[in-house]
Amino acid sequence: MLETNRHPNIEILSYSEVINVDGYIGNFRVTVKR
Repeated sequence: MLETNRHPNIEILSYSEVINVDGYIGNFRVTVKR
């Protein structure tokens, strides 16, 4: 988890819920409720 947190393209959102995921391989749009 610590290594993942240091990755520049990853943002960890704790206590959040994924509402919707759209897109295709390499290009996604995710809706998250905080």
